Amino acid sequence: MVKKKTLEVQTRTEKKVNYKDLRKEGKVPAVAYGKKIENTNLIVSALELEKAYAEVGSAHLIDLKIDGKDPVKAIIKFVQKDPLRNTITHADFYRVNMQEKLEVETPLHFIGEPRAVKELGGVLIKSMESLLVRCLPSELLDFIEVDLSGLDSFEASVKVSDLKIPASFELITQSNALVASVVEPKVAVEEPVVAKPVAEADPKATKGADGKEKVDQKKGDKK
Repeated sequence: MVKKKTLEVQTRTEKKVNYKDLRKEGKVPAVAYGKKIENTNLIVSALELEKAYAEVGSAHLIDLKIDGKDPVKAIIKFVQKDPLRNTITHADFYRVNMQEKLEVETPLHFIGEPRAVKELGGVLIKSMESLLVRCLPSELLDFIEVDLSGLDSFEASVKVSDLKIPASFELITQSNALVASVVEPKVAVEEPVVAKPVAEADPKATKGADGKEKVDQKKGDKK
């Protein structure tokens, strides 16, 4: 089921944004734009924006209420995040035309257990987490399923062309792109320990009463 979310925003008239003051007020700057639609600078509740993005991401429509007016359909096209706090610092809303197709990242949902993992001890590798598609706003999906149960060997793989994608969708991601596979586990190889040769004692060497080594006088080396 496609998720629905309403988000209230206010227009922002100031050209220069004081991010510090906005953060104190619990708000972040944003912008709304669309095809043949003039850009509108906005401010939005940081908490409500975080909730909306967590619920619908960038793959679902939201009802955007600007200054309390009738809602318009939009998607959260892009968000900027603080690298330390991992909180949203800016958002782009794309106002959609319900009669025109748009490009969206549709998440992948992995199901099934690969036999190559369960029976052969392999390691599952997911090469992508979403697909880029073009579709009508009314056709947006929560996710596209990826069945991993067919991965029964280290040679098997799932490619984009193996996925069940609605016929009305235009696939932008390459159809031969790898989605998932199973690789053999790495086995640590222990290097053999080579014993160091022990120097042989000189059979002609003897020790005196003082414990020092002596050598046969015929050799004339040590006393």
